[in-house]
Amino acid sequence: MTLEQRREEIRERYAHFFSPEDALRHPLYAGLCAQASSDDTLVDILLDTPEAQARPNLVLAALHDLALEDPNGELAANYPTAAHFAACSQSPDTPPREPSTAPPLDPGAVGAVTTWVRDHRDLVAGRMEGRSTQTNEIGRNAVLSAGVAEASQGRPVALIDLGCSAGLNLLVDRYRVERSDGHVLGDRSSDIVVHTEVSGRPMPTDTAQIAWRAGIDLDPPDLDDEDAVRWLLACQWPDDVARFERSRRAMGLWRSMDPRPRVTAGDAASSLERVISEVPDDLQVVVQHSWVATYLSTEAQEDLAGILRRVMERRPLAWLSFEHPRLVPGLGHPAGTVERIPGATTLFLEDSQLGPRVLAQAHPHGTWVRWEA
Repeated sequence: MTLEQRREEIRERYAHFFSPEDALRHPLYAGLCAQASSDDTLVDILLDTPEAQARPNLVLAALHDLALEDPNGELAANYPTAAHFAACSQSPDTPPREPSTAPPLDPGAVGAVTTWVRDHRDLVAGRMEGRSTQTNEIGRNAVLSAGVAEASQGRPVALIDLGCSAGLNLLVDRYRVERSDGHVLGDRSSDIVVHTEVSGRPMPTDTAQIAWRAGIDLDPPDLDDEDAVRWLLACQWPDDVARFERSRRAMGLWRSMDPRPRVTAGDAASSLERVISEVPDDLQVVVQHSWVATYLSTEAQEDLAGILRRVMERRPLAWLSFEHPRLVPGLGHPAGTVERIPGATTLFLEDSQLGPRVLAQAHPHGTWVRWEA
């Protein structure tokens, strides 16, 4: 691949990073992505990044991290979350703070950030080096909570989260999931609240009983490390202060827990069967992953699917996959008969009794869900 072909590939990633719906809600990032079509500042900084991580969100997260680190700096003026984080003493441990609505984007913000990157290229590249855009998107629990309930079959569950990052989505029963159908799942007293608009068929209304839980991640962040906390928050989008605050509260909950759920460092190929073997026999095993397999090669996706289907032959296991179907051909999910919603992420459930089926289509961050099952 020539240098110019590589640039064009990266430009295409910027061009397709946002759906029209999300572009309206996140004007700073949408503007920066649009800028990349005519200005190579944000393109060239990815040229030396490994292929799997040469994505716009790595640059965007690095910039957000630098803004959060120095809330009084020139860059931070364009990031509403920087002021909010400073008001929270730059910590997940301070009490919940009501987020303010982000002000309208300054017309010069995109140009100012692009110029700042051009002037501080080495600083931005250094912040990107060796990092990945791990996220714990708490909003996905709007979808996962219903998926785990469906998969549990009314039995106590052993929940295993693949590519779990810091493990926050293992706490699906510790958040308050409020749905537009009037049902609330999880902990009704929690101040970590997920709201979602639902449509389609009736969704599960019970919260699964999670009796055992574990996560697996190649490089799990240590939430006792302040830099790791800030990086995970930087992987959020700065126009949505409420989402940022929700993640901050979830990290504070994790840090307060004793004991905490176990998170194993490793990949699924080397760790999954061993972790499953430790699950008590009387528990329903539910393995979930969300926007993780998309970062794997097709061959690695096939390996993961093979492991899960092999385990299904030996013991009851339900596999929940919340991924964009176009990006995970190696998982072997069926096309299904539901009408695809453009840009939607699909929740699949597969087990040895009923095989694979589509449970839902949803926004990647869980802001809306259409239940299909």
